[in-house]
Amino acid sequence: MISFKNNKRYLIALSFIICHLSFSAALLTSCSSTDEDFFYQDEPRVRLVGDYIWAVGTDSISFSFVAYGSEVTEKEMLVDAQIMGKVENRDRVVNLSVDPARTTADASLYTVPSTVTIPAGAVKATFPVILKRSAALQTKTVRLYLQVAESADFKLV
Repeated sequence: MISFKNNKRYLIALSFIICHLSFSAALLTSCSSTDEDFFYQDEPRVRLVGDYIWAVGTDSISFSFVAYGSEVTEKEMLVDAQIMGKVENRDRVVNLSVDPARTTADASLYTVPSTVTIPAGAVKATFPVILKRSAALQTKTVRLYLQVAESADFKLV
């Protein structure tokens, strides 16, 4: 029979293993999070997202009629109203508005819906923004800023 009572290496190794197992057990029992912890937990909100081809890597959509013949007088740009938060089993309404303080485009140059409905069970709804060609656009650049307005379904920050 082998006696380990006086073997220092054995005692050090055994102490290390016991400490390691204790630390591992404490770490594992403290990790009680669920998948819910990783998802957006605040009030439901909406963000506006442009089509990838126009908005890649930015929060803006840039467009010019220069690339189109003079017969093109309107261009439809599709924008998604995407939910941040949980999907609901009911339709939800997003209110939209044009930011008058930052928009330089005359109202005759665009058409924007005032509301968009995100269907029950969906994470987004797509809506059109119609841009209209004008002779005035040949000599100047204009900006159109859209914003989400508070609704019964979605609050602002």
